[in-house]
Parts: sequence; C-alpha cells; structure tokens
Amino acid sequence: MFKKLKQAFGVGGPSVDTVLAAPSVYPGGILQGEVRITGGSEPRDFNHLTLSLAATVEVESGDDEYLSRLLFASLQVAGAGRLEANVNTSIPFQMEVPWEAPFNNLRGRRFERMKLGVQTRFDLPGGRDATDFDPIDIHPLPVHDAVVASMERIGFTLMSADLEKGSIAGSSLGFYNEVEFRGQGKIPEAELTFVTGPVETRVVIELQRRGLLASRDRHSTLAGPTNEMFDWDSVLRQHLDELARASGKFFG
Repeated sequence: MFKKLKQAFGVGGPSVDTVLAAPSVYPGGILQGEVRITGGSEPRDFNHLTLSLAATVEVESGDDEYLSRLLFASLQVAGAGRLEANVNTSIPFQMEVPWEAPFNNLRGRRFERMKLGVQTRFDLPGGRDATDFDPIDIHPLPVHDAVVASMERIGFTLMSADLEKGSIAGSSLGFYNEVEFRGQGKIPEAELTFVTGPVETRVVIELQRRGLLASRDRHSTLAGPTNEMFDWDSVLRQHLDELARASGKFFG
C-alpha cells in the first residue's frame, strides 16, 4: 500500500502506511493496528484519514454480472490537520468488525470469490486523495462452523461461497453471503445465508429445484443462539425435509 499512496500524492508528498497487528479477525471482534504517516518535503494540510472494511460483491444487472467493492464499516482515524515536513506520526486504531461480517476463511480454506479487506483513504485538499486495499481473513464463529459441520454430517458437501449485492431480512450490510453446498439426489444443492448478531444467528436456507419446465427456489429461515450449544443437526434436518417435501421431493 505504501508505494501506491505515495505515488498518488506525487514526488515529495506525504506517505501513509496502514499496518495491521494481525490480518485476521472474527465477526464481532476488533481489528487492531496503526497508521504510519510521514510528512513530505513541505508542510501539507489534510482533510481526513479514514479506514473502512470493504467487500468485493457480485452484482446482477439484467443478464450481466460484475464485481463491485462495497464498504460496510468505517473508522475515522484522523480529522482535518496539518502534516509537518518530514515528521513521522503513528496513530493506533481499534476497529470494530460487525457481527454480520461474512467469513471468507473456513478451517484454513480461503473462499477466493469473497475478497475482504481494509481500505485506507487519505484525503488532501483540492480533491487529491488515495485509496488502497489490504486483504484480511475473517474466520467463522463457532456457530457458523457448527452449522457447516451439521450440513456435512447430514450428507452435503461444501462447495464455495460468495457475496451478493442486495438486502436480506435482518441484515444491514447491503449485501449477503451465500455458502453453497452440493447435496444428494433428492436435494441437488443448497445455499445458506447467515445473519449473525451477538445473541441470535439466523440461517436462511435456499433449495433450488430444477424441473423440466423451470427452476423454483424454496426458502426457509431458522434461528439459534450465537454463543450457546444448540442441536443444529436436528433443526437443519427438519427444515431440509420440509423444504424438500414442499418441492415434491423427500429427504431421508
């Protein structure tokens, strides 16, 4: 990031480097680090320095799909001020990660279609600013791991995960996660979306039925405690069975 931000401000301009204490975190956790600022060859005023959590999401527009970067949490590290020439400044920060933040690394497996990171924006007067993106890993909470493990015990195979732009009940991020599973003959595939809070985690299940004439989606939502033991196996099996029956199929 250091070189890109330095180039954006020109030769002799200030430089900014964001250093994370650890490039990994959990939903509901704290991302820590410091922003190191070095003044340029001349004093410069600046408007603000902001860090944001960012996600690359898939956007559907008509028959086309494209990727877009969306911000879903921000922290102003510094307001308006003045950088003295050649002076080094270090600003520590602690940034809260929303409970709803998606995980992109499960048991050491990184979902490459879910690019998450910290975006730095340093704004100087006159419309000059620079942004850059430092990748991070967001790991699942135990409740997420428990749900995935239950799906696997029932007979599903975890395939991939991505982020879709849009809204889902209970979520405020402007996008939602889709964790994709390959099923058995009776349920060929399923997608799970997590809406996590400090007390309760909602799981939206989507099954897609492919018939001769058209495809139909079936949805169901279940909920369980975020930080307590819960029989996800039984609850998931019951919901999957109900969804399959509603689609004219049976899940054994």
